[in-house]
Order: sequence, then structure tokens, then C-alpha cells
Amino acid sequence: KQIREKELENNKLSDYVQDLAVSVAQREKIMRVRESDAETVDEAEYRMQEVVWRRLVIEEARQQTEDIAILKAEVDRLRQRTFPSFAKTFAAQNPMSR
Repeated sequence: KQIREKELENNKLSDYVQDLAVSVAQREKIMRVRESDAETVDEAEYRMQEVVWRRLVIEEARQQTEDIAILKAEVDRLRQRTFPSFAKTFAAQNPMSR
């Protein structure tokens, strides 16, 4: 039983290490693109690296925008469940308040 638990934990850690390695590689590539010297890299390659960097940044921003939208929806759902809106019933009971 303990062996299985350790194997599962090792598998999870291995997956985590792989994810971190991919993340580090992407960040290193971005840093190389940003730090590359214009004299050592020809203009076409430099522009290509800028396009790649821009695409990565835009994709990250798009993903974060989607995450924010999902979290806002969750907050609204929880807020509605916690604090129900009585505005409709109040307006229906008091037609003079409009």
C-alpha cells in the first residue's frame, strides 16, 4: 500500500517537474528573444523572434482574460446565492417607487 502511494506521489511529482521544465524552457526562450542583440541576429530572424514573443504574450493574455471571465461568473453565481436580489419583488409591491 505504501509502495503504491509513493509511486503515485512520484508520478505526480514527475508530471509537475515536466510542467515546470516546459515553463522554464518557454521563459528562457522569451528572455533570449528579448535579450538578443540586434547586431548578432539578422533583421529577419529578429523580427521573427519578436513575432513569436508577441504571440506568446497575446496567448497568455487571452488565457488570463478567459480565466478572469470564468472567475467573475463564479463570483456572481456565489453572490446571487448568498445575497438574493429583492429588487424585482420590491418594485412589484411598490409601483409608486418608479
